[in-house]
Amino acid sequence: MAELTNEQIEKDLKSYRTIIDNDDIRIKNIIKNKLESNPYIKYALNHVKHDEDYDDDDDDNNVSNILPYYAVFDTQTEVDNFLCFETSYDELQRYNKNFKLQQIIFYVLCHSRSVNDEILGMARHDLISALLIDQFDFTTIFGTRIHLVSNKPGLVDSRYVSRTLIFEALTDNNLVRTVDGIPRLVNKNRDWIIDDESIRNKTAKS
Repeated sequence: MAELTNEQIEKDLKSYRTIIDNDDIRIKNIIKNKLESNPYIKYALNHVKHDEDYDDDDDDNNVSNILPYYAVFDTQTEVDNFLCFETSYDELQRYNKNFKLQQIIFYVLCHSRSVNDEILGMARHDLISALLIDQFDFTTIFGTRIHLVSNKPGLVDSRYVSRTLIFEALTDNNLVRTVDGIPRLVNKNRDWIIDDESIRNKTAKS
């Protein structure tokens, strides 16, 4: 086997952002692109000073506080507010492995010193939550229709006022497996891999 170059390894690893085998990476990439292209969410996250004009091009396009994981580190001093997101899955039916319950979880974190938006006259974490609902609720962005099932306020270590939003959808349970660059359908109930030419039962006797 020929030795792989760093360029080839990076190319192969980047493909995980789009292949449909792994929902976590693919869906997070969709969410990230949607949030980073939403000027209202970027404004609500970053425009915290009343006497300054908002510039959409500042601070690496104002997306350094949109994170595909739930964590805010103590060393962070430049950004007041964060929008984090995670994915979670549960098998819904015991005897049907082809479906699962998909959850998209948003964590809105606004620092206590900027949670009150004096310009707009509302709590910043409530505004960002409303914008998320507008963008994602009852949409089919990820392939199946998602809907909001939970929206709860909270407080994180006395510094951040928060809201946690959970969206849910019933979706297929990773029924595609890419082999040699070719997506193939998997029937988990019968342990089949299906391609364009044949149906192969992996559990059949040789």
